[in-house]
Amino acid sequence: STPRGQHTWQYRHVYCLETLTRPCGCIVAWTKYMVSESPTNILHTLEEVFPDPDSQPSYIVIDKACRILATLMSQGQHHRWFQTSCFLVDAFHFRNHHNDPTCQKYCNPTPQVKDDPNLVLPIQDGNSQQTRFQRAFNTEAAEQLNAWFGGYASQLSHMHPANHDFLVHVMLSYHFEVKGNM
Repeated sequence: STPRGQHTWQYRHVYCLETLTRPCGCIVAWTKYMVSESPTNILHTLEEVFPDPDSQPSYIVIDKACRILATLMSQGQHHRWFQTSCFLVDAFHFRNHHNDPTCQKYCNPTPQVKDDPNLVLPIQDGNSQQTRFQRAFNTEAAEQLNAWFGGYASQLSHMHPANHDFLVHVMLSYHFEVKGNM
C-alpha cells in the first residue's frame, strides 16, 4: 500500500499564550506553548527572559507557583532562584490552594507583615485608627490581560504559529494604545 500524504492545510494548535507581566500591566515578554503549560516549560521561559541572577525579579507571581517550586526542588535548581526571587500564587488562584501547607507557607501573596513586609502595606482606617493591610502590588495583572485575550483564544489557538505571533503583536499594540488613551 502507498503511504498517506500529510495535509499542509490542517489546523495547527497553540495550547496557550504565556505572558510575563509587571504589576502595572506592562508586558515584559510572552511566549506560546504548543503542548502544555507545564512547570518545566514555564521555567525554561523564565530562564530565557531572566538568564542571570541580576536580571531576576524579586517576586514572580503565577497560579502554578507551588508546582514550579516543587519542580525546582526536584531538579536541584532551587538555590539558583531562591537567592533572588520569591514565587507567589496570584490572589485569585491562591484561595484554591488552602489544602497545600507548602503553598500556604511559601507562596502566599498576602502574608503577615512579619513574613514579608514588602508584600503588604499597612493602611490606617479613617477615624477608627485601626490598621488594615492590603497587597502592595497587583498580583492579578497577568490574569486581567488573560481575560482580555480570552475573547480571542479560539481564533489564536488554531492559527499557524507565525500568523499567531503577528496577531498577538498587533493585539498587544492595540490594547496598550487604547488603554493609554483612556
